[in-house]
Amino acid sequence: MDAGPLNAMKRIALFLAVSSLHAASYYVSSTGNDSTGTGSSSAPWLTLAHAVRAVANGDTIIIVANGNKVTCDAALPATITNITVQSSKLAMLQPVGYRVNPATDSANFGKCQFSGIGIIASGEVYGHNAGQTYQQASVDLTTNTFTITGPGWVENGYAVANGTQIEPELYIVFAYTAGTTMPPTTAVPTPLVALTHYYIVNCAPSGPACGRNGSTFQLAATPGGSPIDITACDSDCALNTTFGLPVQADPSADTITSTQGLSGTYVNGLAITFSSGSLRLPSNLPAPLAQDTLYYVCNLSGRTFKLGTTSGCGTTINITDVGTGMQSFSNQLVPHGWKFSGIEFAPTSGNHMGSLVQVGNGGETSVLSMPDSFEFDRNWFHDYSATDDGPVRAILDNSTNLYVHDSWFDGIKDTSAESQCITGISSYGPTRIINNFLECMTENVMYGGGVPNYYPVTNQNKTITGNYFYKPFLWKNTTGAYGTPSGTCLYDAASSPDPRHRGGEYVYDTVGSQGWVCVGGTWTMTGTPPFTGTVKNLLEFKSGRIWTVSGNVFEGNWLAGQAGQALTFGQNDDSGPGTANDHLTVTNNKISKVYRLVTWGSHCTGGAGVGNNPCVNGTPNNQNLINNLYVGGGPPYCTVTFNTAGCNTQMWTSLYTGYATLQNRWDHNTIVEPDGLASTSPYFPQSFLYEITPATPLNDQDTYTNSIDSYDFFGQKANFAGHWTNSTWNRMVLKGAAGDYTSGGSGLGNVFSNTSLPANNTAVGFVNPSAGDYHLSPTSPYSASCTTGCVFKSSDGTDLGADIDLVNMATSGAVAGTPPWDQQAGLQLTAGSTQIVFRYKAPTSTACTATIYNAPARISANQAASVSDSSANSVSDVLDRQLYISGLTASKNYWYKLACGGGVLMVGDVSTRAAGSGTSQFSFDWSAPVAMQYSSSRSMSGAVSLPAATRQFIPVPANSVVYAQVGTTGPITILIAP
Repeated sequence: MDAGPLNAMKRIALFLAVSSLHAASYYVSSTGNDSTGTGSSSAPWLTLAHAVRAVANGDTIIIVANGNKVTCDAALPATITNITVQSSKLAMLQPVGYRVNPATDSANFGKCQFSGIGIIASGEVYGHNAGQTYQQASVDLTTNTFTITGPGWVENGYAVANGTQIEPELYIVFAYTAGTTMPPTTAVPTPLVALTHYYIVNCAPSGPACGRNGSTFQLAATPGGSPIDITACDSDCALNTTFGLPVQADPSADTITSTQGLSGTYVNGLAITFSSGSLRLPSNLPAPLAQDTLYYVCNLSGRTFKLGTTSGCGTTINITDVGTGMQSFSNQLVPHGWKFSGIEFAPTSGNHMGSLVQVGNGGETSVLSMPDSFEFDRNWFHDYSATDDGPVRAILDNSTNLYVHDSWFDGIKDTSAESQCITGISSYGPTRIINNFLECMTENVMYGGGVPNYYPVTNQNKTITGNYFYKPFLWKNTTGAYGTPSGTCLYDAASSPDPRHRGGEYVYDTVGSQGWVCVGGTWTMTGTPPFTGTVKNLLEFKSGRIWTVSGNVFEGNWLAGQAGQALTFGQNDDSGPGTANDHLTVTNNKISKVYRLVTWGSHCTGGAGVGNNPCVNGTPNNQNLINNLYVGGGPPYCTVTFNTAGCNTQMWTSLYTGYATLQNRWDHNTIVEPDGLASTSPYFPQSFLYEITPATPLNDQDTYTNSIDSYDFFGQKANFAGHWTNSTWNRMVLKGAAGDYTSGGSGLGNVFSNTSLPANNTAVGFVNPSAGDYHLSPTSPYSASCTTGCVFKSSDGTDLGADIDLVNMATSGAVAGTPPWDQQAGLQLTAGSTQIVFRYKAPTSTACTATIYNAPARISANQAASVSDSSANSVSDVLDRQLYISGLTASKNYWYKLACGGGVLMVGDVSTRAAGSGTSQFSFDWSAPVAMQYSSSRSMSGAVSLPAATRQFIPVPANSVVYAQVGTTGPITILIAP
């Protein structure tokens, strides 16, 4: 483990210890008074801002849930930690694991309203990206003079004078047009060198006016040196060069000087960290400083100080070089250890907010300076109304150890900016987003899209599970010369999950100058335009590493700001150097009512002379889409629903022109699209689409196996060979495809085998697609149960495509707002290992059935035993039951399924114990470090907390029942072994 996370953990442990010294509770109420109140229940305070300044470490702030709103705009102090802010009616909300719902829980929330900044938890950052450090300047070759073209450093609070260091950089990263190259003559003014510090001389007007918009200066290689003769700078140079104002390092005095005024928190002995970066490339700190290292302020005088290696300073550090590129520094006074439970967050009317909650600002220089350990539990984040602008985002996450769970986000939208429920620029993680309802106009969850201070950080260690991602059709609107609309239109049914934003899609016909809205599936004239903003993706990252996305429901998207995809994983240069795209696992998700499933790839080229930014982490790799169910929307999810000619679908696209992908896996997915889509331009129906101009090198070592897809690769197999190499294509079904996929082998190391092209969805053999049942019927030619007319089954002997039982189980909590079903059941193994007992809380009073199988394919042919419950099996009430299966063989591995009322509570495998063994071990596997408990009591009273691990073995006495309560990416696998 590197020093950064280790120090962060020590810091957490320290404040946990400190918090135990205090345990007071204070009240904030709409009827309170900050001047005369004491914070007691009888004399509460009025605002959260007053409360956070008045409490001590470890205290609880209670917001009185009296139906009225409390003003909550507040900057959280860094010195007050391990605070819980909660509703006075928190006990009335469902316990953790059950998502809140505003329709039933509104009265139980403590209501926070924001008229200004929201809740801010950020440290202090000075230097690069902390403000308007970059300025444009024109150059006069005859006088070697630069003129600031605006808005000016001084106007933005920076100090500039003769002797100030500045550096030239290429600005093309924010100015290029996607797909174009940088103009060939673009360079910083000759003979200047990018990422090199120069010194201002002859600044006019001098004094306070130096550095203002319109002021002039010359550059020298040394302080007070002779002006450099600028010999060349054409129009491209003038357009794409910017001048940065770095932190000032002086080797002659061993000092650091901030160009911004420092806050009052800066004192001798203050711990700070440094980072370096620039617009295009990471650069170098002043020697011998290093990133992710603590230094201490010494000899502070105004904005200038020296550095020591200890808080007492002692011998100060000898600065030997000014470094290259832009530098930043931040102190370690950052908020951490805050929990918000049962709180409603919303703006006041007309308040066009940025973030309801900001945890870090993206300028942090190290993991050590990021806000740490924030938890949001059973909260409600929303807009003021369905027609009000904002908020732009609910939670801005640039932090470590963020946990957002069991909460409800709706109406996060904006007319002029891209909006997100949860977003981050440099979120180091781990981040857990679990069991939430997430409704947002642009990207429901998005990471990347901004250049962070902290290089080479990427947005990493993300667990996103059990969530419901949703976009209402109320936000689908189009303007164009379409004439009178006709045909099917899209609307939010009465059963849609968000009652606050129900409606239908809208189109404005410019021919007839008339608006139309979908009402109950019928186009109806209207004179009222809807709220309009940018609609893009449900889940996106432009910089992501080590992500697990499992057990989520993704619903609702269409061709709008982008191609209507549910998932976008595109390593992108606008996230800055250091971006990555690797080790992503997407599994056990349901995706429906969208136009496209996924886009992935890279916009990073890794070379100079192009119109985008090199990404130093290189090739996107190890992206895994496994066991997902996707039911595409087809033509109705195009830009307009009544104009379907040529508007078909793509399920997957590798659309970027930078690095190709490497070692990706596509396995056991079921992809369903409407039958009969026409192969007409411009939108051919395709299963896999790629950039027409191939990336170099080609996509390499991918595997596509055991899946049911729809339609062709773009250009069929022969064209595929020109864009992929060393890839495997095996046991794949392409419904409705017309390409040549039946013969084995292809060029460039690609291998095609066992491909099948059924004509339509009926030929695939789904059980009941009209009712949403995408199990394969036993008679399907791709089912493991097939006996006649079979084509092939999957390579592991199971049905082709997704394991629908596993998908349904993993997403059960996301759909219903309850914990996943598999977390509500326990297993008991009896002595001799010939009997297994399922003990569980049934979701309904409908009978449940437990079935044991001899093989992974849970089909009738492999069935070993099955039993249904009855009233005789009831333990305490009709929903608390137990089922017994006897006659099993000791020391044998079985597979099981517990199904209740059409739903699947549990699927997995279990190994019986050797006969005569006195104890067993339960083995719990999960895919991310999580907190975990086990208990012999369903109430979980006295449960034992276990450390996060990949596998934890628990000794279990014979003839006992063990229950597990796990916050996990699910589904949990329960094994019993000797």
